[in-house]
Amino acid sequence: MQDVAPAPADGLHTWMGLRWSGQALAVRASQLAMVFRSRAPASGPAQAGAALPVDVEVHAGVPVFVQPVPHVLVPLSQEAGALSSAAPPLQPGAGWVVALKVPQGSALGCRVDSLVGPFQARAEGGVLVHDQREWRIMIPRTDWHA
Repeated sequence: MQDVAPAPADGLHTWMGLRWSGQALAVRASQLAMVFRSRAPASGPAQAGAALPVDVEVHAGVPVFVQPVPHVLVPLSQEAGALSSAAPPLQPGAGWVVALKVPQGSALGCRVDSLVGPFQARAEGGVLVHDQREWRIMIPRTDWHA
């Protein structure tokens, strides 16, 4: 699902930068419901092949179902390719939780290492430049379920 909102006259949009597994990702701030510091206690590394418990955080009384970043966001540009999955997903308690605006149903989000912004930038294809760094533009998946 692409964000089809028209660009302002100057072409600038407000973005939130997400750092995850060494990657610089950007999401339009208008697509986010909330961003908060994770409060879940950190757990040990997950066992390979083991079933993981449901990852839920509650912020301001709202439960947020937390999924790995590639299950929540996809690159705007198909040429950019899929997100790297070389790094293991963050464990509960790591970094920040970014929750998307969901038209119906439960809040859905993902954990990221750190945040940058919000900031204004102009998108060029599937990337934007902020602080002399390229950020891959991400959009919410349309095929997920909480």
